[in-house]
Amino acid sequence: MAISDWYDHTTYPATSSTLSSSAARSEFDAIQDGISAKLPDLAGNGGEIVAVNAGATALESVATTGTGSVVRGTSPTLTTPILGTPTSGTLTNCTGLPISTGVSGLGAGVATLLATPSSANLAATITDETGSGALVFATSPALTTPNLGTPSAATLTNATGLPISSGVSGLGTGVATFLATPSSANLAAAVTGETGTGALVFADSPALTTPNLGTPSAAVLTNATGLLVAGGGTGIATTTAYSPVFTGTTATGTWQATLGPGTSGQVLTSAGAGAVPTWASASSGITAAARQSLSGASTTFSSIPAGTKRITSPIIGMSTNGTDVPLVQLGTSSGLTTSGYLGGASNVVGGGTSQALNQTAGFGLSGTHAAAAVMHGTITLVLENSATNTWACSFSLSRSDTATTIQGGGSVSLAAELDRFAFVVGGGNNFDAGTASALYE
Repeated sequence: MAISDWYDHTTYPATSSTLSSSAARSEFDAIQDGISAKLPDLAGNGGEIVAVNAGATALESVATTGTGSVVRGTSPTLTTPILGTPTSGTLTNCTGLPISTGVSGLGAGVATLLATPSSANLAATITDETGSGALVFATSPALTTPNLGTPSAATLTNATGLPISSGVSGLGTGVATFLATPSSANLAAAVTGETGTGALVFADSPALTTPNLGTPSAAVLTNATGLLVAGGGTGIATTTAYSPVFTGTTATGTWQATLGPGTSGQVLTSAGAGAVPTWASASSGITAAARQSLSGASTTFSSIPAGTKRITSPIIGMSTNGTDVPLVQLGTSSGLTTSGYLGGASNVVGGGTSQALNQTAGFGLSGTHAAAAVMHGTITLVLENSATNTWACSFSLSRSDTATTIQGGGSVSLAAELDRFAFVVGGGNNFDAGTASALYE
């Protein structure tokens, strides 16, 4: 801006000319007007600065913001300036930019993460993470139940807790079960192509059950027993003197251990097809039943051993309180047989008088009977036909109250095997004296 922009001097007086007071005043007025036209009004523009306008024709006031010194372009020092939105800027040496409000375009939670960089804040920021918990770094991380997928490489030297049932692939059928519960049965279930069954065998002192040893390259049979001659042995190595030995459970089975010699008088008793015989004391073949007193309307001997073929029954002092003839009845597990008896009895009284009587309800023990009769003697029963359970009876008795002998006999067929017999008196009579016993063969 030139001085002519302020004051036009083309009309000012020439040098050394006389200037009237009015002309001087006019010149000063022109200077004042020129300056007034070019300077901005001061009123209302306090705090503003003056600058040349865009046309370089006048000065103008420029509004300011903030306080302090006038700012120039090179290396100004600004105190808390508001920069607005600069078109460009290099912030290489800037500090103190508040991350929460000073940076735009950050994703949700990123400002919080940058202000407080924790694992939780990182997890809140990331949107496609997997898992939860602490941020993992490469060296010695502590992972909790991670799903590793299929890693290209892994060293599990210090790993623990791998579940064998689901954590290892490629195991054969039953191998995981065996590794979890290593029993002989589980090993047998996992292994194919094995031979034999039962417990797993180790080298020292195994107990083998019927092994097929094939042709061993060496074997010491010092303590072996039961090697058959037909199988290549020489029989049982040692036996007890005078002891029987027994063949095996099959025609070619292992010989049984010796039984020992037993004791004098014992007999060898079969234990059936599935067991070794045993020594037992010799039996006379006779079993004695307990003696019974005759009383009431009947006295029964029961529980006769199966297979009995002969019964001997002595009677002493048999007496009744009436005249009905005493009977012997045989029976089975279903009860006493009361019909079908054949035979009779005959009384021979002193002087040769004979009295006879047939009975079908039992074997009658007298041809005639009296309440005073007291009878003694033996009754014998013999199995005549086991197929029809037919028994024969014979007896020889005498009375001690009078000189009378009684002979008799008969037979009867039972519906099943005999297991009882009884002394019976009918007609409301009862036995009132006497005893009887029984011997079974």
